[in-house]
Amino acid sequence: MPNQRRSRPVRRSSGSGDVFIPVIIILLGITILSLLIAFVWQKWQDKYDPDYLYPDSRPSSSQSESSSEASEPSSSEESSSEPESSAVQFGQPVPESERVTSAYFNDAVFIGDSLTTGIQLYNILPDTTVLAAVGVGLENIYTQEVIGTEDSKQTILEAADAQQPAKIYVMLGINGLKGLGADKTVELYRDLVQHLKETHPDSIIYVQSFMPINEQKFEANYGYNLTNAEIDECNEKLMAMAGEEQVYYVDVASAIKDETGGLPAEFTTDGLHFKGEYYNKWIDYLKEHTVPET
Repeated sequence: MPNQRRSRPVRRSSGSGDVFIPVIIILLGITILSLLIAFVWQKWQDKYDPDYLYPDSRPSSSQSESSSEASEPSSSEESSSEPESSAVQFGQPVPESERVTSAYFNDAVFIGDSLTTGIQLYNILPDTTVLAAVGVGLENIYTQEVIGTEDSKQTILEAADAQQPAKIYVMLGINGLKGLGADKTVELYRDLVQHLKETHPDSIIYVQSFMPINEQKFEANYGYNLTNAEIDECNEKLMAMAGEEQVYYVDVASAIKDETGGLPAEFTTDGLHFKGEYYNKWIDYLKEHTVPET
């Protein structure tokens, strides 16, 4: 029988995936180990930061702050070279000041006409003396007896003399502004201020600006045309007079004016007098515009 070649069994090679699995495991191990080493190294550097080991090698925050302060002018130096914005100056509106409480007005007297009566009517300052009445103006304030006592009546100025207040707030004369004109109104106002200075030499006197009006409602209710431009003109002259007389001018109108420079229609019924919440705006402004008591 001829020799027959035996066929050898074919050996199956293992799959390539079986070969690479150990390699992948090794690579993953190396990667994890590298990350661990990097993490430990970073922690070590953080712990032994040069600023930590040698704190004197870099300037401290206080040193750097002091050096920057030395290179820049201090606030006191700046204030000495520039006028203080909050300084009270006669002939200018009293600037904004630290807010006072309602108790500041306990020893004050408010002198005025029907507009000022609202302070009492709405109980805005319950412990403040309000000497005001409907129909009182710059000409008849010396003679018209409108303040009731136990058995009689007296003028506003007589009642003020009995009080001897520490502060006097005055707002009077807008009803006669149209007929008198700005110059005559301010002249009469000066007479009143001089009288108050003579009779109350130790009182702080505040002249308050005339309030704005709602022109349309004012004309409809009072039958004549008064404009806010006329009121603003009179206020400018009133402020100048206050400066000449060395009393304080308070621009309360700025707290009441809307974007048009007038009194918003929804807060007034007749164009002149305003509702309770606007009295709060008025008094809030006064609380933030005072002068130091001596």
